[in-house]
Amino acid sequence: MTINEIINTTATTLGPADIAPILGCDPQTLREMAVSDPEALAPLQPIRLGKRVRFPRMRFLAWYYGERYLADQMMVHDWLNYVPECEYDPEQK
Repeated sequence: MTINEIINTTATTLGPADIAPILGCDPQTLREMAVSDPEALAPLQPIRLGKRVRFPRMRFLAWYYGERYLADQMMVHDWLNYVPECEYDPEQK
């Protein structure tokens, strides 16, 4: 899929084959990383369903475009459903 196709789809999750072309990697690499090194994919919040791996579409777009995309395109309650809470500490560097 292209990024425009991902934006326009109604799917709530994406498969490794959907996002691999955008990331420039093989879909199997994403599947293997979700099992062997899930921390490396933590920003994309992979979901493992047995042997299947899915990625929340809105979380992927948030990572791809940054928070500005979601602030412009989503309602606040949708944002809270897809992005985990985080604490901002201005003293932390």
